[in-house]
Amino acid sequence: AGGAVGGGVVLKIEKESEGHGVMATMAKLLLLAALAAMMANYVSSFECRSMVPTSGDPLKGSFLYGHIYWTRTAANSVDFVIIIAVKRSISVAAYQSAAVGDAVYLQGKEPPEFLFGDSTVAQNLKMVVTDVSLSEDWLQGEVRLSHSYATPTNGGKPWNAQLLGCCRTGAVKNNANLAYALKTEVNLIQVWRSVKAVTLPYVT
Repeated sequence: AGGAVGGGVVLKIEKESEGHGVMATMAKLLLLAALAAMMANYVSSFECRSMVPTSGDPLKGSFLYGHIYWTRTAANSVDFVIIIAVKRSISVAAYQSAAVGDAVYLQGKEPPEFLFGDSTVAQNLKMVVTDVSLSEDWLQGEVRLSHSYATPTNGGKPWNAQLLGCCRTGAVKNNANLAYALKTEVNLIQVWRSVKAVTLPYVT
C-alpha cells in the first residue's frame, strides 16, 4: 500500500510538472517575442545614433585624419591648431574646387564642432587648405582657434578639449562611416605647449 501511495504521489507530480512545463514553454515563447521586438527597436535607434550615412547621402563619410596641438600664449590663454584631412570628392563644391590657401568650412553629416572643455563650443569651423591631392582624392588644412580659460587647470585636472564630428570615410579599417573624436589635454601649469604630430592623411 505504501508503495502504491508513493507511486501515486510520483505520478501526480509528473502530471503537474508536465502542465507547468507547457506553461513555462509558452511563457518563454512570449518573452522571446517581446525581446525580439525590443531588439528591433534598439537596433533601429542605435543606427540613428551612430549616424551611419546612406549610400545617397551627399555628406557621407569624408573624415580621413586629424590632430590637435596647442600653444600657451598668455597666463590662461591658448592657441589651438587642428590639422584635418578630408575626402575631396564629396558633394560639396568648396571641397571639390579647393586649392592651397583657400578657406573652406568643414562639412559633414554632423558638422564638426570644437569643445574647449569649459562648456564653451566653437562651431562653423573654417579650415585653411595647406595641401591637396587630386590623384589620392584628399585635401588637408588647418583650423586655428584661440581661447582663454578661467584657470590654468580644471580643478587640478587638465582641460579636455576635443573636436567632434561625423563621419569617417568608408575607406578606413576602423569605425568606417561612424562619428569621430579628436582629443587633447590642456594643463597650463605643467607645460606651455603640446606635442605636434606629423603624418600622412590616410591613417587606418
